[in-house]
Amino acid sequence: MDTADWFKAFPALGAVDDPVWQRISTNAVPVSIPAGQIVFQPNDPCQYFMFILDGSVKIYRAGENGRELVLYRVERGELCVLSLTNIMEGSHYNAEGMTETPVRGVRITVDEFDQAMAGSAGFRRFIITTLTHRICVLMKLAHELAFSQLDIRILQALCALARHQRTNTLSITHEQLAREVGSTREVVSRLLKQMEHKGYLRLARGQINVTVPENLMEV
Repeated sequence: MDTADWFKAFPALGAVDDPVWQRISTNAVPVSIPAGQIVFQPNDPCQYFMFILDGSVKIYRAGENGRELVLYRVERGELCVLSLTNIMEGSHYNAEGMTETPVRGVRITVDEFDQAMAGSAGFRRFIITTLTHRICVLMKLAHELAFSQLDIRILQALCALARHQRTNTLSITHEQLAREVGSTREVVSRLLKQMEHKGYLRLARGQINVTVPENLMEV
């Protein structure tokens, strides 16, 4: 793959010009994954490191009671923090990753990742910056779970999905939304009815139309 192509998604890496990273990036392997495919599961080792050029991977955890909680998504120009920490610690995944859309990317081996971290200051700086940002995102999620009311978390999740999909009409069931916020379908359905009554959204079979004012879409 022409590195100029995938560095459009990762311009910071395109600016790294040392020999170690140039060699590794030139040998990166193209990857195409269809939608709905499991990328990794709990207890899987991290066998390679992927850079996403197009598409979205959902990272989530499932509890013993069967409820799911979406931790974050990895999209174009972003890196998976679990893959980063697993490679650095030599540990296994403790969550599940699944493609939400068809994904196109490139990957390098764990050994090549280690070589880049050891021999490329620019690559190492990029990884540390990305890891710091992702940790801040996860800390925000932990804060929201601990202190935010569920109806606020639901509205935040809907607004985030509306921005992600670039539409206010979301094709999502109450069960799927419950997995996004780590709750149950019954509780989410009740709160959605209340929010519809307040004029924040409109409900239809298999769809939710977000109608909050534009200035509230950034919550």
